[in-house]
Amino acid sequence: MNTLSWFIYLIGVVPALGAFALAIAIGSALGVAVIILAHVISRGECYTQRDKEEYDEKTAPMFRYWRKVFLSIFCVAVPVAILVPSQKTMILIGASEFGEKMLMSDKAQKLLDPSYQLLETWINKELAKLKEETSKK
Repeated sequence: MNTLSWFIYLIGVVPALGAFALAIAIGSALGVAVIILAHVISRGECYTQRDKEEYDEKTAPMFRYWRKVFLSIFCVAVPVAILVPSQKTMILIGASEFGEKMLMSDKAQKLLDPSYQLLETWINKELAKLKEETSKK
């Protein structure tokens, strides 16, 4: 497969990647919320200061660990979801690359050079006609 084939394949895959990253970001945000809520509720059930200190020593590290895990996942998934281009953007990028390659090819240069000369000759002729017509009036 050539690069254009891979690019066409990528056009089909990228929107799914963006949607997947968005789902992971939402899931990790919900995970952080659940972990924080569970920690607050569990700690709130301790009535004395001594119970709260024992609770913090035993179970708080677990809550902190999972909070860090979900926040890390969230911090990776959100930029991926935001920076992944849409399918339309990918198609426009591909068209731009393909057009640039076509214009820079030897065959296109051979066609464009004479056409510029013909266009310039035609414009000069038309300008000369206009000058003659305006000078007659």
